[in-house]
Amino acid sequence: TLGQWGTAQFDSSDRQAKFLRLMGGFKKSSQPLTGSAGWANMALGKEGQQTLQQGLLGEFERAQSRRMDFRNKGAGLGFAAPSNKKFAIDINARNSVRFDD
Repeated sequence: TLGQWGTAQFDSSDRQAKFLRLMGGFKKSSQPLTGSAGWANMALGKEGQQTLQQGLLGEFERAQSRRMDFRNKGAGLGFAAPSNKKFAIDINARNSVRFDD
């Protein structure tokens, strides 16, 4: 049996035979077997492949536009607008006690 690869669609039968050989579907001298329906984990058909490809392409383009958009710089996780509080940190102040040994 070809398992989940029985439903994979290719442009030609030669390409399908080569792919199935590489995946261990059958040996070179044997004839291709037809896959049985009803497997829980099947390879995508032609329409499923196109849908997946379009979705991945859309995600890639959105990620690229976010990466190149410098107006939203710093708008990631944990970003908060600066508060209006004015304070200064005295880096020379010492609040710890020194022990001389």
